Amino acid sequence: SSDQGFAFNALTSYSDLEFRKQELYYSDPLYLFDYCKKNFGKNVALLHDYNQYDFTIIVKKKFDILI
Repeated sequence: SSDQGFAFNALTSYSDLEFRKQELYYSDPLYLFDYCKKNFGKNVALLHDYNQYDFTIIVKKKFDILI
């Protein structure tokens, strides 16, 4: 188990339909964010702001304050 948390990425269901491949699975980022918040803690981040067809979820055990 991790003492800091974990992160993962997945293909997003918000991908353009014309670029999707049938053999790949496209996850709903909102569903996975909600699942992580309910099951792993409050410190969850969803990164979906870069120009690719995927997203990243970061789950931290501790809240970091940046100054």
